[in-house]
Amino acid sequence: MDIGPAAAAKANGLTTVVDTIVAPKEAFERLRVAPTWGVAALIIVVLTILSAILAQPVNNHVGVAMVQHMIATNPSISGMSDAAKQKMLDDAAHPAAWKAFGLNPLLGVVGMGFVFLLNALCLLIGNAIGRGTGSFRSLWAASVNIGVPTAALGQLFVAIVGIIRGPEAFASMADLFHAVPSLAWIVPGAGGLIGGMLGSISVFVLWGLALNYMALRHTAEVKGTVAWIVPAAITVVGALVSGGLLALAQKFA
Repeated sequence: MDIGPAAAAKANGLTTVVDTIVAPKEAFERLRVAPTWGVAALIIVVLTILSAILAQPVNNHVGVAMVQHMIATNPSISGMSDAAKQKMLDDAAHPAAWKAFGLNPLLGVVGMGFVFLLNALCLLIGNAIGRGTGSFRSLWAASVNIGVPTAALGQLFVAIVGIIRGPEAFASMADLFHAVPSLAWIVPGAGGLIGGMLGSISVFVLWGLALNYMALRHTAEVKGTVAWIVPAAITVVGALVSGGLLALAQKFA
């Protein structure tokens, strides 16, 4: 379907967000001429705050477990006074509301915005290599809309899993990380960098890979293998970074 000026004039952000999920070809064709992203950004903010509220019991439980582990294994912390260690445990179990539901979601949204920016820049590089017709504006809009079914719904999925399984089912950030179906489920014994990489390639990341392809193909009109190679490279590099960070967190926790 070719989106012309008349159809673009009638386009609205909510329709584009919904179509990104249920009819991505139409959504990305529309973004080529009507690069809307404000509604998508608002939905991401709302779902991030909602996810933080729903996941708070799990986050508190994991936070306490992490502090207990540090007290038991880190000499600089285990040597602290009992009162200081108890305060660390209390702060983890009962974080301030402004931090749990304000600062942390805000930092999460800012972090996602940075990721969307990097994704848009990578797509722009793919657009240049593939001699596409996309612009930064259209590919930025595509990246933010892609963030709804990937980043925002991914967070919400983890929060819902946490409610279903209960906080006691999670003892570390790695447990939260692996709550989402991913390639790590195929190789459950993998650890370290490889395990982190496999765990980071979740169903939501694979969804994002497919949507990045759709963005290059239909928003930037890139043809050929470039439309697949660039999204695949984004996925692999992202998995390498995520896996490395998780491996470091597990090593120095």
